Amino acid sequence: SLKAVLSHERPISCCVYAPQTHQVMSGCEGSVVTVWDINTGGRMLKLSNAHGDQEITCINIDSRGRRLLTGARNGHVKIWNFNNGHCLKMLEGTMEAEVTGITAFSDKNVIYTAGWNKDKQSQAGGMITLGGY
Repeated sequence: SLKAVLSHERPISCCVYAPQTHQVMSGCEGSVVTVWDINTGGRMLKLSNAHGDQEITCINIDSRGRRLLTGARNGHVKIWNFNNGHCLKMLEGTMEAEVTGITAFSDKNVIYTAGWNKDKQSQAGGMITLGGY
């Protein structure tokens, strides 16, 4: 039988499954990121105010399963230690554009992002290269 779990107090805006860890990460409009154990349904990690008062608009995990990546409505990206929830880096967007997609390749130290600006109705995409993230 299915078991319902109240996961967030505000609507969920993004989620992703990490096959490396058998966990699901979710983000919400209230800037909360939660990591869930897929087998037990239990909460493994909760990051409140992950991007201040900004909605989490995308979430992913790097290819090694060590870094959690979050993007926000204001264009900022954060890189977190997946094990303890410590914020390792915060990257400000070059323009006020919502980050709608994010992925990372650990072996190349590269993060790819995509986004858009609803006021200017334009799309933005980018590649951020980080040394030793």
